[in-house]
Amino acid sequence: MEKKLIDKLSEFISNNDLTYEKVAKDLNVSKTTVSRWINCERGIGPRSRHKIKEYLKENRQQKTECEAIKLDNWPLTSIQLQQLVDYFSAPLNRAELFEVLAKIERNSLDHHN
Repeated sequence: MEKKLIDKLSEFISNNDLTYEKVAKDLNVSKTTVSRWINCERGIGPRSRHKIKEYLKENRQQKTECEAIKLDNWPLTSIQLQQLVDYFSAPLNRAELFEVLAKIERNSLDHHN
């Protein structure tokens, strides 16, 4: 069962062009721990197993939701959406986010009038 979970985590990392560092940060473990899990050099404890399962489940759900989002008929991938969220989550970038949202709203109103 553990091997199957590791395979899923490894596949998730590969398919989403993630780094061990990013996954480690998301799971609140060290990069070395993620590496040891992937290389089967270390077992996974019950708490970590639960965290990994939830992480994979949550990201699968987000990916499905993100696949439906379109920007001018151009699909926005889950990774691109996460990059936008990460960028605009930074306090220094929030003002820029509000400017973008205001432009979108103005354009939307212009198209409806």
